[in-house]
Amino acid sequence: VGATDDTPTISIVDGNPAFTESQGSHAANNVTVINNAITLADLDTAALKNATVEITNVKAGDVLALDTSTHTKFDATLSGGVLTIAEKSGQTASTAELQAALRAVTFANTTDTPDTTARTIEFKVSDGNSTSVAATESVAVTATNDIPSFTFTDGTPSFTESQGTHASNNETVINDSFTAGDLDGSIA
Repeated sequence: VGATDDTPTISIVDGNPAFTESQGSHAANNVTVINNAITLADLDTAALKNATVEITNVKAGDVLALDTSTHTKFDATLSGGVLTIAEKSGQTASTAELQAALRAVTFANTTDTPDTTARTIEFKVSDGNSTSVAATESVAVTATNDIPSFTFTDGTPSFTESQGTHASNNETVINDSFTAGDLDGSIA
C-alpha cells in the first residue's frame, strides 16, 4: 500500500470586506483586512509554511500586505497583485501561525481615483507537494470625492484707510498668488 499526498485545504467564512478611499492623499493606515476567519487544514502535513494571496482582477494602485513585524516568522513579497507568504529561513512556523498571518492580510488602493470594481481575492496554501484549491473573497471598493484645495502663496496684504472721503484709488489686492487643486478631478 503506497501513501498518497493529501492536498491541503483552506476555507473562508465570507466577511464582506469593504475598502473606502481616504479623503485626500492615501493614508498609510487606510487598509482593510480581507478575511479574519480563514481556516487551514492538511491531513498528512504537520505544518503548512507558505501561501499565496492573489487579486485576480488587480487594478492600478491595488496593494496586498502582511505586517511581518507582527508575523515575524514569515516573509511577504508582493509582485503583480500576488502576495507570497513564506516561512523565513531559520524560522519554524506552525500551521496556526500561517493561518493567523493569512487572517491579517490587508487590501488597499493607493490612488485618488480607485476603480470601484469589486476585487476578487484568492487564497491558496501549499504543503510543499501540492497546492490547495483557491478560497475566494470579494472586496468592495468605494471611491470618495476628494475635497478641492485652495492655498494662498502670497505674503500678508496690508491696507491703510484713507483720510477723509473714500478715494477710489485706495484699494488693496488681498492676494494675487494662489494654487488650487483637486486630487481626483479638475476644478471648474
